[in-house]
Amino acid sequence: MPMTSRKVLEFLEEMSEQLSDLANRELTVLKELKMKEEGDAQFGMEDLLYYMKRGEQHKVDLDIGEIKRYFPVKLVISGMLKMFQDLFALRFEEIKDVEVWHDTVRLFSVWDASSSDLLGYFFLDIFSREGKYDHTCVVALQNGCMCSNGSRKVPVAVLLSQCPKEFDGNSALLRFPEVVRIFHEFSHVVHHISNRATFSRFSSLRLEGDFAEIPSLLLENWVLREHFPENDVRLLSGHHKVCQY
Repeated sequence: MPMTSRKVLEFLEEMSEQLSDLANRELTVLKELKMKEEGDAQFGMEDLLYYMKRGEQHKVDLDIGEIKRYFPVKLVISGMLKMFQDLFALRFEEIKDVEVWHDTVRLFSVWDASSSDLLGYFFLDIFSREGKYDHTCVVALQNGCMCSNGSRKVPVAVLLSQCPKEFDGNSALLRFPEVVRIFHEFSHVVHHISNRATFSRFSSLRLEGDFAEIPSLLLENWVLREHFPENDVRLLSGHHKVCQY
């Protein structure tokens, strides 16, 4: 994307100049935390993640359990679908009474809201179960392409995740990083289905890593930013005991 190695090096040097002082100050804080807990011990890479978490707890006194109450799974998913439909002028229609590999799996068709053209399909397989693949990711089941007879083969994808199930009538809740992760991966679904590649080889997710990840990294901002008109975290959140799904 930058076209020349010189631009890459200039970018890295600029970032280093802007971030080095901040990184050193934050590292000093983490070292001081370790000294308080373990005494005069050397700070190593193996300490980094633990003391980053301890630093966050010390600074903001964050109650993860309380935050989870505002991210029930059903509301997160319904809000996410609405945001993507509004943002990209799409229409998602759930297909009921279809044979799937588990009764918690949902199938949707995707339509262009303006032309009413069928763009593709996606499955949501988001709840954990024994023996299931244990990562949150997107798998392309069929790539979009032009066929030799002039018709178009529509893309199909599945979003896999490990969300907890509802238990005893209580809504399953998500940690905020899990919300961001699901939003990131669903961005891959929309990227896959929205492509117009002529050849299957170049269909959406079959790209170099940077080009496959940039759309999802950009779209995470709709979760991480506080005020995007009609497209923000408020559509994904609400207390699990009072919100309407």
